Amino acid sequence: MSAESGSAGAPGAPAAQRSWRRPSPAAVIAAFAVAIAIIGWLFPRHGDLWGSPHTEGQANDAKQRVCESFTAVNRAVVTNSHLQNPPNGGPVGALSVQTAARLAFYGGGAFLRDQVSQNPATPTDLAQSANTVGTALEELSVGYMAGNPDAGQDEARQRLTQKIAATAELCKK
Repeated sequence: MSAESGSAGAPGAPAAQRSWRRPSPAAVIAAFAVAIAIIGWLFPRHGDLWGSPHTEGQANDAKQRVCESFTAVNRAVVTNSHLQNPPNGGPVGALSVQTAARLAFYGGGAFLRDQVSQNPATPTDLAQSANTVGTALEELSVGYMAGNPDAGQDEARQRLTQKIAATAELCKK
């Protein structure tokens, strides 16, 4: 057959004689994506598409567990950061007091963040607040262990105090 004979699908063949070709999978996917985008643009949804995966009861239980953990961590931090070296404690007593405070800060921060991650139904605002308290506790502890001067730690302590107050307020609601 010659190129002039007009075989179907040949580049020089008239449009009426070309055979219809199946669209490529990429073209089908692209068309589907465009259709979904248009539907989304025309009919926007507000909020979570599938609804919350947690019931109100689960959220309340998670909030209670995280708030109880927060209260325990706060109590541990306050108690251990106000310990005093006994009169005959010497340098070992002073080191023990410092170690107890640092452990309460670092361990308390890690524990609090673990509790948030183990309770995924925790309300978002509380989860974020508790996580920031946990991180602030760990940062302060690392600053103490690194020997940062007290003046450098003052700002971190003030931020921690504000974050603790904000989390305590969320636990009251």
